[in-house]
Amino acid sequence: MITKNKGSDRLRAKTAKLAGPDSTPAPAPASQAPAQNNDRLKTMPGALGAFRIERKELETKISELRAQLEAALNQHKGAFDAPLDELHIVPSRRRKLNVEQYAELKNNLATNKLVDRIVVRPRPEGGYEVISGSNRTTIYRELGRSTIPAILEEYASDAEAEIDALYANMFQNDLPDYAKYKNLKTILSVRGLMTHMDLANNTGMTRSHVSQLMIFNEMPAEVTDFLDEYPWAMGANIARDFDKLLQRDKEKLPRVIEALKKVASDELTQTAAFRWASEDETKQAKAKVKPVQIKAGYVNYCAVRHTAKSVRLDFQSDEEAKEMTAKLMEWLKQRAEAVKAAAAEKQ
Repeated sequence: MITKNKGSDRLRAKTAKLAGPDSTPAPAPASQAPAQNNDRLKTMPGALGAFRIERKELETKISELRAQLEAALNQHKGAFDAPLDELHIVPSRRRKLNVEQYAELKNNLATNKLVDRIVVRPRPEGGYEVISGSNRTTIYRELGRSTIPAILEEYASDAEAEIDALYANMFQNDLPDYAKYKNLKTILSVRGLMTHMDLANNTGMTRSHVSQLMIFNEMPAEVTDFLDEYPWAMGANIARDFDKLLQRDKEKLPRVIEALKKVASDELTQTAAFRWASEDETKQAKAKVKPVQIKAGYVNYCAVRHTAKSVRLDFQSDEEAKEMTAKLMEWLKQRAEAVKAAAAEKQ
């Protein structure tokens, strides 16, 4: 005869809800079976528990995505093919090339492998920002390419990225002196350096080279505005001569601008342009005046040149020049007396 333990039965009934998923609770009498509650998770404790589970899943997913991003960055570091449609150019970092320089670079890239990879950094909003290589990026797009060899870098701040972009161009062999000066100005602005020695220490240049480039800082705005468009029109050496010229005579400024235009159009070299700007305009006007020929029949008798307050007579023979000089002297004396008398009458 088996005796039921009523206390054990009651305990099993109370703990049935706490049993694990593999547990099989003892069946209750039909009259005592509780009704199924499918909305149990909709209660406040159930909803809170579900939220905690969902939050944990999201945190896990975020950690996975971060790890994937870090892995992608580490994989790309050093070299990767950057999609051109994801590259964004900062106009101020673009090195100014003249038409010939740009054409030569394009012809080279059309037929040869890119030796120096561009440098980019990831953008928070997506894609990449070009640190160095704006012209190469533009040319690759013009050539119909889809990617360009690149190096991925990360920077602690925008200022550091800007400085790196400047240094990437600073020591290019064909970089004009004025462009180097503009880079130095930006470094001064970003880092707050105040002396030429500070610039020399931070750029690796000599102090004398820095001082030579900073001569552009003395130029009038009209000159620097022109050089912003045509930086190759004036080197640092000739800039000092132009500065001295303008210090002596500020009225020469329009002529200096004209001289620079002649350099930009390849009409004059920089040295010839300085000579042209320095020449006395009156003397130039004299040189351009064509003489008037006085003829004796079919033969030239005398050439007459008139410029400003001067008259020049050129005869065919020395004898004729001496004879006419004597006659002109007599006539000029008479003319002087007449002018004197006319002036006395006016008084």
